[in-house]
Amino acid sequence: MPTTTTRAKEHQKRWQEIVSDPALEDLP
Repeated sequence: MPTTTTRAKEHQKRWQEIVSDPALEDLP
């Protein structure tokens, strides 16, 4: 079963992908 640490890492990895998204450059 996934622990809270695993969830945190998964969330962080997803966030890294979102931050890498060039679409965010359109944000103010």
